[in-house]
Amino acid sequence: MTVAPAELFPRQQQATAYNTIVSRLPQRDWVKVSDICIACDCDKNTVYAWIDEGKFESVNLASGTDQKAFRKIHRLSFLRFIQTRIAGA
Repeated sequence: MTVAPAELFPRQQQATAYNTIVSRLPQRDWVKVSDICIACDCDKNTVYAWIDEGKFESVNLASGTDQKAFRKIHRLSFLRFIQTRIAGA
């Protein structure tokens, strides 16, 4: 029976996925929703859902009640979330 490399090295795959996301993310303390979309190759609605679920720390920088949300996400908080998500996959 032949075993595929992904079955032999799941931790290596996890590290590769994490490193890919980190390499795509700007090296700033706070990143934008669009930065996370690019890093994870996902839609902004996905990122906003993660924010609404409290998966990582973010702040709304929009001024006034009628302004569209402008979120910034703490990079390290997001990376901890990604580590947990990849390890649980």
